[in-house]
Amino acid sequence: MKTLLTLFFIIALMTSASAYSQPDSSKLQKRQELENLFKEKVKINLNVDQYTADKLVDSYKDNNIQMRTLRKEIRETYKSIESDPDAADMSSKLDKVIELEKKSIEQKEKFYNELKTFLSPQQIAKSFFMKKKFNKELRKELDKRGKKRKDYRD
Repeated sequence: MKTLLTLFFIIALMTSASAYSQPDSSKLQKRQELENLFKEKVKINLNVDQYTADKLVDSYKDNNIQMRTLRKEIRETYKSIESDPDAADMSSKLDKVIELEKKSIEQKEKFYNELKTFLSPQQIAKSFFMKKKFNKELRKELDKRGKKRKDYRD
């Protein structure tokens, strides 16, 4: 009887802990903090207002979603080609790769044209390099923190 009661208590405790947990709230919070930091850098470095900074960040997010989807499709098609290079439908697979690459270029052009509606060419160029530098610094910091965690666990 004690074993059954103990088992029931453990199951109830585990169930209540998972029911009250907030999944990925810290990830969302950190992502929002990074987004806000980037917006501040945009406002300062491009000399724009909050509305323009918000619009730029939203444009970057939308473009990243589109490009990520296209890159994934391209990778999958290449894997399909690599896994069976003697396939009868190889011509259509190669055509698909070319078509996806064209869509990728069209998406980049669409993104650039969208930015031209609210930024000058100079601001667009600065934003590209600023975003690249921001991502590089972020990656460097994440790698450094990852090494610290690894060293701590060892």
